[in-house]
Amino acid sequence: MLLLDALLLAGVALPFFLPTAEAQVACNDTHIHDPCEELLWKGSHCRDGFCTNPFQAGCLRSMFESEEYEKKYGVIDDVDASFRALRRRLLSTPRVCNSEDGPEAVKQGLCVESEGDYPEVRIYSQNWESAFVMSWIMQLIYSELLGVPSSIESGEANKTVDFYDEFNRMDYGTANDPAVIQNAHNAEGGDCATYKKMENSGQGFFPCAHMTMEIWNPSLWQDVVNSGAAEAIELLGMFGTWGWRITNFSLKKDPSLANHYGLSGKENRKKLAETFKRPMKWANYCNLVSSTNCSVDDGVAKRPPADDGSEDNLYFLKGLYTGHFRDTEKK
Repeated sequence: MLLLDALLLAGVALPFFLPTAEAQVACNDTHIHDPCEELLWKGSHCRDGFCTNPFQAGCLRSMFESEEYEKKYGVIDDVDASFRALRRRLLSTPRVCNSEDGPEAVKQGLCVESEGDYPEVRIYSQNWESAFVMSWIMQLIYSELLGVPSSIESGEANKTVDFYDEFNRMDYGTANDPAVIQNAHNAEGGDCATYKKMENSGQGFFPCAHMTMEIWNPSLWQDVVNSGAAEAIELLGMFGTWGWRITNFSLKKDPSLANHYGLSGKENRKKLAETFKRPMKWANYCNLVSSTNCSVDDGVAKRPPADDGSEDNLYFLKGLYTGHFRDTEKK
């Protein structure tokens, strides 16, 4: 359980990486005070306007070195011998390098070359946050505990979700693309490095991965299972759920919205219609609500949507259209 607790402790810093695709943490290095250790974790530094990843050389290693670990578990002699040996190994050696590491990573002490003749295990991240976290956990287990090179496939060129990325980039790539598994199956020896060489020689980008940790529609993957490119889909022991989420300030205004009894039935239809107004698309707001057709910034829209129509149906665009809700007959 100590190892499991250490993995969970490693999750302390995950919320800093998760909220949006803009997972990089901005900083201002005044050369007097570097804020990154306060914002993220010990070992993070402000560089080029962003905090560096404090876990580049290993997440568990950083956690075992931390004061939080000492507070929770005490000194190293207080734990059993096997875990004591594991902790010593992790503290003395950084993680195993992967194909995303630069040529200077070993010299910088960020990683070591794998001692075994293991091909890299590449994990398909999907493009939502819970799948990212599951991918990171597996990358951590391979890279830090098993000594097996491991990287993460986003599905798109020049996008990364690698846990050890220098600046914590968290790009959203593709989702539910069985071709990434098929490509790994087709590669010689199952080695995704084959496609990296092709990409470097100008032959195009080919996403490649050996596994994915979270799927919601097994039927999308049945063809690669039937072809023998993938193992039969198995449960990991976790179950996803859909649920109603509501803000605290909404409940303070109307506590009856806390469960379905306050939402269902004909008796609640009028209340729901008055509480939850209908969102407006950007073009509709400018044409039907704005007195200037959005030619003047009114606090909701800074300008009309683009002339090519690409923005007409947006309900929100950061910095340009905040969104608007109104009463309608359809509602």
